[in-house]
Amino acid sequence: MAGAGYGEAEQAEGWRLLLGATGYAAQKLDVDADTEARQAITEIDNWDESGYRRIHAALERLHPAQDAFVFTGLEASTGPSAVLGVAKLLDRLDQLAKGTDADRAAIATLEKRGINTQMRAHLRTSNLVALYHWYRDWAESAKRFVTRKDYWAKLGIGGKHEV
Repeated sequence: MAGAGYGEAEQAEGWRLLLGATGYAAQKLDVDADTEARQAITEIDNWDESGYRRIHAALERLHPAQDAFVFTGLEASTGPSAVLGVAKLLDRLDQLAKGTDADRAAIATLEKRGINTQMRAHLRTSNLVALYHWYRDWAESAKRFVTRKDYWAKLGIGGKHEV
């Protein structure tokens, strides 16, 4: 990855974004930072399967066009991939909230079911989007420079759960 420009500064940026997304405020990386990051990933990972099912069921029944928009190419996954998938889900819900009357009606349906602004804000901090984009940037570079696909799985960039 060094050939693509990945170095200590980019590694530190990724950790800064991940720690910011988990609410960790300390300046140095230590065991507590790793624990908090893992707890945040676990929380999102635990939420995504049931959260996706709830959202999908409501939208599929009452707002099929919006359901197709939200869930095309999106499915629950595990570990860090869950964070990326939830970020994409939240991005799509944000787009609906700014969309047509029908899109906003879909968001109103979700609000009634508890998938409200507060819940979405809890799942996403301001840094989660930045972390998602940082990951996508380097995942695409890794696909170019890391040619062994078995390494892709170790990096979390290949397979059916990629977002």
